[in-house]
Amino acid sequence: MPAFVTSGRVLFAVLFIYTGATKLLGIQQTADSSRSNFSIPKALALWSARSHSSRG
Repeated sequence: MPAFVTSGRVLFAVLFIYTGATKLLGIQQTADSSRSNFSIPKALALWSARSHSSRG
């Protein structure tokens, strides 16, 4: 049983490292994907702009 758990952990770590490496190597695609999937609500954008401009 411990060998089964260890092999599962190793497989999970390899999968995690592979996924991270592919995202780092394709940084432009990652940026485009996050830009299209992430939006700021209008009220929050207005508050942020006012807050930023008031600080200088």
